[in-house]
Amino acid sequence: MNLVRFVIPIMLLLVLSSFSNAIGIGASPSRLEFNDVMRGGYAESMVYVSNPDTTPITVTISTTGNISQWFNFSSTTFDIDGNSFYELIVYLSPPSDVANGNYNGSIVICASPKGNVSSGMGNLISPGVAILVTVDITGEQNLSGRTILFAAGDAELGDPIPFSVSFKNDGNVIAEPIFKISIFDNQGNLVTSEEFSNATIKPTTTETMQFLFNSQNLSIGQYWAELETTFGSQVSTSNKITFDIVEKGALTTKGELIEVHSNVWAKTGEVVSIIAVFENTGETVADAQFKGEVKLNDEIVQVIESDELEVAPGSSVNLTTYFTPSEPGQYVIEGYVLYSKKITEKKSSILNVNWASTNQTASQTTSSVSGGFDITMFAAVFVMLAAILVFWFVKSRKVVEVKKKRK
Repeated sequence: MNLVRFVIPIMLLLVLSSFSNAIGIGASPSRLEFNDVMRGGYAESMVYVSNPDTTPITVTISTTGNISQWFNFSSTTFDIDGNSFYELIVYLSPPSDVANGNYNGSIVICASPKGNVSSGMGNLISPGVAILVTVDITGEQNLSGRTILFAAGDAELGDPIPFSVSFKNDGNVIAEPIFKISIFDNQGNLVTSEEFSNATIKPTTTETMQFLFNSQNLSIGQYWAELETTFGSQVSTSNKITFDIVEKGALTTKGELIEVHSNVWAKTGEVVSIIAVFENTGETVADAQFKGEVKLNDEIVQVIESDELEVAPGSSVNLTTYFTPSEPGQYVIEGYVLYSKKITEKKSSILNVNWASTNQTASQTTSSVSGGFDITMFAAVFVMLAAILVFWFVKSRKVVEVKKKRK
């Protein structure tokens, strides 16, 4: 009996010690409200998921409630470094046959040490937060939107003029505004105009569009631009903004390859999107194209190239290529951006590939750890406790039997 009293506290201390590597997580806002959403419509919102501690974490997203199938996310599993945050985009798409009314659900955000995904028993003790979501479904269309930004850049003689327009869709249906840009000289005379009508903006979202205006009819000098936005029956006109047409070679050409990224994990035979993010930091329009190589064991397995895209000054663009791995292993993706006869610094990323067969990947998942909780430690302690209890039970019965014989 004394042995049990001594050992059990030690075992409990070992169990509690497996939780000592505490991690934290936060989310803002703590509540999401989607109002006047159309049946079969669309809405989105942003949630900032934060890691207040220094330990990197892996975050998993799940949903609860009768609207859980309405949600999609920019990612359902992602890593956050210590004292950092992640911008999680929440997409809402209710079915077309849902009845009007109010609906509720929750988004559950759980954290575990980086590289470990919470599952099973680990979810019981993983730190996490729940965001309450309310959705108001309506059958009435609301067509509402506004232009919130109109900007222009300078251009060299004969080059297109870069314009930026940001439009906010405040309604609950897709917006397809028509933008008309008019150019005036210093005397206020209309020189030329052009319409742009290929914009499609989803409800609750803001889109920034880049328009390249043909400047062939403009000579060197200062000009003014005015934006007219037609949206349904609404017509609005912006204030005039100024820009210059300058001599060839007067504007600087600069650019930067921000990053090259893809999914961290993939399976053989799976098509993987490789995205190179390029930013035009110069003063003139740049033609940008990503060129790279995919290597396995230092051997080139594929050369990749994106389409060439025009990038306005101050803008960034995703240059996308595709790769289908045929063998498992750790691939290195490396490349640069060729822009206006210049090249950027090389950037790289890692792609880990497993066999598509579940039989060959099962052995790789059996040793995973859940939610900051050491399952191996728990199992060992549980077995030890069970053995001690069995030993104590058998010993107690023998003592009772001995006492009965003495009587």
